[in-house]
Amino acid sequence: MKKSNLFENTSLAIHEGAIFANRKQLQELFGVSKKTLAITINELRQRGSVIGKILKHSSGIHCEFYSLDEITSIGLLLKSEVAIRLQRWASEAIFCELVEAQKKLKAQQAQLDYFWDKQDVEDLHQ
Repeated sequence: MKKSNLFENTSLAIHEGAIFANRKQLQELFGVSKKTLAITINELRQRGSVIGKILKHSSGIHCEFYSLDEITSIGLLLKSEVAIRLQRWASEAIFCELVEAQKKLKAQQAQLDYFWDKQDVEDLHQ
């Protein structure tokens, strides 16, 4: 799979080993307006896909942050150039995972076929 750095121009927060972004960072990441982002987040919140987590910023201000899973969900609904790149990357990653899983399954089946003849398999199912 071709390497692509979708997040090279965006600084995302790392908190307790997880990646988070606030709304301003998401606006920058996906290149969308505040209104478009708010509509998308509210739509996902109604579906139960996005919740957001309130974290205390170093300045003492509480701010809503979104996890990497939520960032991905938001990106999949948006139609910006970066969001479309994220969608293509996700599709390619899923495709590669499915191909690898199919290869492993075929390899396991080949091993079973080697060690078991047809009668052994029929005896197992009885």
